[in-house]
Amino acid sequence: MPSVQTTYPGTQAAAYAGMQASMSPPDIINRTIETAAGIAPAAPAFQGTTNHACAATGSVFLGVVLVDKFARPNAAGSDNIAQGDTVSIMQKGTVWVPVSGAVTAGAPAYVTSAGAFTATATGNTAIKGVFETAAASGALAILKLNLP
Repeated sequence: MPSVQTTYPGTQAAAYAGMQASMSPPDIINRTIETAAGIAPAAPAFQGTTNHACAATGSVFLGVVLVDKFARPNAAGSDNIAQGDTVSIMQKGTVWVPVSGAVTAGAPAYVTSAGAFTATATGNTAIKGVFETAAASGALAILKLNLP
């Protein structure tokens, strides 16, 4: 039988997208995904068309989708949590997110129309959050949320 994995990194990654960043008491809600393609961990979630639903786009920002290690496989083969599944959304607390453009610690956070987190205000939607760590574009940063 051939080997499945023959090389291993010297250290594990510090974090992964959608991972809770600290054990500070978070505020997490659960919603059912309406978006046909599902929603990826660490992506922004918005109010859906019905009560207790969420979508990948919208005008009312609910928070950041947390990773679900027990999510069923997505039919499209992506890491997205599938339509119809219940997802955990962080509203208060710290979460690791990939960033679009470089960010600095203490910078206010915004969401782009493409659903990316950034420190750039122009043309983007402000959210109640700040970046707790600096990161280069495409890297992970800790986002501290403080939604109602």
